[in-house]
Amino acid sequence: MQESVGNLSLKERIGQMFIVGLDGTETDADITELIQTYKIGGVYIRERNMYTVEKLQNLINELKAANAGNSVPLFVATEQETGRGNVLPDEIRAIPAMKYIVENADKSVVYDTANLTADLLRKLGFNMNFAPLMDMGGMVNGVPLGDRCISEGNTTLISGTAVQIVNAHKNNGIIPVPKYFPGHSTTKAERSNLVIPYTNKSIAKLEHLDLAGFKYLIEEGIETMLVGHIHLSKLNMFTPASLSHKVIDKVLKHRYNFNGITIADDLASMSIAVQYGLKPAVHKAILAGNDIMIISNAGKVKAILEDLEKQISKGNIDGKVIENRVQKILDLKLKYNINDNEVPSINIDLENEKIEELIKRIRQIG
Repeated sequence: MQESVGNLSLKERIGQMFIVGLDGTETDADITELIQTYKIGGVYIRERNMYTVEKLQNLINELKAANAGNSVPLFVATEQETGRGNVLPDEIRAIPAMKYIVENADKSVVYDTANLTADLLRKLGFNMNFAPLMDMGGMVNGVPLGDRCISEGNTTLISGTAVQIVNAHKNNGIIPVPKYFPGHSTTKAERSNLVIPYTNKSIAKLEHLDLAGFKYLIEEGIETMLVGHIHLSKLNMFTPASLSHKVIDKVLKHRYNFNGITIADDLASMSIAVQYGLKPAVHKAILAGNDIMIISNAGKVKAILEDLEKQISKGNIDGKVIENRVQKILDLKLKYNINDNEVPSINIDLENEKIEELIKRIRQIG
């Protein structure tokens, strides 16, 4: 793969900063053009794209094949958790919620659960996972997190479990992306995906809550961080963390010394679209310090990329800053040996047997 940002055109550099979602279970003209012409950095495959295992692997191989002519391989990302956070096709046996496992099983079972999950993702063709979920509670898109959380009160348990999840992913060549910095547990919001949750807690108080786990992972050397759409009213009243220079630069990068890759949560989400609009949100996300932006709607990305190229060429966005951020992305892809090799078919029966054995161990201990 291309190792130096100096060998990439401006269009290629801009493209690397985006992970883009698609609508169906097959490639379409929008995502193909974004890969082949605009050289996007990655694709985001969600539950709605996973009808069957066969279709999922065909989709991933089609996306990789579309990128074959490019010098930089694709991130192939998803958001697989456990329990209610399972997004994989129904043919694959669901893994019990990590919250239940950490409360009832020993550390070896916790790691084995994370390892089985990461191994499965690798075999399916993924190389990045938006996990672990670090929040101690709260709502995302108007839906309570509930048992998607590792724990709803024990920061030590969250930190220890998160490290095992992260290590299991790394050991399987999957890039883990902890979410949603700085955490939802103290946020207030209506049960609506149109409202950005907010908290009136100070950073100092949050450090004893959700931030404790994030801070621990940073100290352990985590390489990526997904920043959520959360208003911190004591720090930046009118701007969510994902678009806030105060949160990303002053808190995440300087207060906590995070030197890794910062990823803005989906900028096509309804709450951001209603308050900002996609193009202004992307500009704010870049100026805030994000290295990568997720946009789940491929049809809206082309115009964004073309506008950014104009803005950088005019000097409205610092091209040197973009260059430095893209170099970090290339370095991460090289470190994890990201490639566009075809993914062989998975043996579903064998994988389900492994999951069943794990479930038996969990039930015996619980």
